[in-house]
Amino acid sequence: MSSVKKVIHLIPGFFPISKGGAEYFALNLCKGLLRSGITPIIVTRGYGKLPNSDSINRIMVKRFKNVLPNFLKRYAVGLNLKSKFLRMIVAIFDVVGAVILLIKIIRKYDIKVLHSSFIVPTGLIGVILKKLLKIKLIITVHGPADFYTIPRILRKLLVSILNRADSVITVSRHLEMDIRKEIEIRNISTIMNGIERVDFSKYNDLKSIEEFNIDREINKPILISTGRLVKIKRTELLIKTLPIVRGRYPDLKTIILGEGIEREKLERLVNKFNLQETVIMPGWVSESTKRKFLAISDIFIHLSREEGLSLSLIESQLAGLPAIVPDRDFAGEIIIDNYNGVRIKEPINPKIIAEKIISLIKNEKKINKMKNRSKKVFEGFTLDKMVNNYIREYEKI
Repeated sequence: MSSVKKVIHLIPGFFPISKGGAEYFALNLCKGLLRSGITPIIVTRGYGKLPNSDSINRIMVKRFKNVLPNFLKRYAVGLNLKSKFLRMIVAIFDVVGAVILLIKIIRKYDIKVLHSSFIVPTGLIGVILKKLLKIKLIITVHGPADFYTIPRILRKLLVSILNRADSVITVSRHLEMDIRKEIEIRNISTIMNGIERVDFSKYNDLKSIEEFNIDREINKPILISTGRLVKIKRTELLIKTLPIVRGRYPDLKTIILGEGIEREKLERLVNKFNLQETVIMPGWVSESTKRKFLAISDIFIHLSREEGLSLSLIESQLAGLPAIVPDRDFAGEIIIDNYNGVRIKEPINPKIIAEKIISLIKNEKKINKMKNRSKKVFEGFTLDKMVNNYIREYEKI
């Protein structure tokens, strides 16, 4: 039994408004903590008519007030075109609203540990509360949103925040190394992301997704990509690849799950290449529907330019899908070239991606071997491992 009884997880955006990798990380971690006898409280930004107090999967969710109008707050969750300036304005107002609410929650529930996802603004909020209330602070750095894309002018602020935390956790080894190369941080280590184990054989049917007109006997191959529709994910490269692959496999289907500010641009590309019957873009779907799409697919495509550690890529391994990825550090922590997937040397382009897809499709024996290996690779990324490592970190500080 852990000596830590309650933990606050502070994250800027959360369900149902924001549904990215960090939000799933927070949800999965808190579900695991709850099963381990620790009471998690998620604290996040209020938005629109969402209640101030809520429960998601039996996890308490508290929303702090940010007085800015909703149209401005949309910039902070990727629902409007990105603007670093407007995101910064939202973050400043987050600090005020979050500190006020968190002081009340920490005192009411006698919280000893605050766990912040992201460095700014939530890590900064944690540093303020650590100073005011003497609580312990853990900051999880996820990668693109809080390190790789942060302007260099703010690097000193990042160093100041991270060095005031009791523990800094990165979600992958390459992210930890990248941070160490640029800035000197004490108490930094890695806890690999993990997801809940699911039996995908239970989802291997077309019920609830009949409307998408997928026939597994006719539609070969079925490609799938999941994640936010944002520029860094390079989904447009996948769409530009499809006309080449369809020339060889005219009954190809490609499922693109997710939502984001690139949707209209991607839909225009689909129309430009007459791929309306080939590409399925249903947006965000339920977990059950997502698993059904993964279960009927043949190959997972993940072309992101940069990641901390991709939960969707981990999920592809659980589903037993060989993955085609760029040869980048984040992908190398999960995908071994020609073992459980294919890594493409940068710079990547539609022609090269298409060649790799076609080469893999032609070799059914190789695909089947990769499917079995993918499931073995997943064992290094289970939710239980991640949760137990975080509990040890909570107890250590």
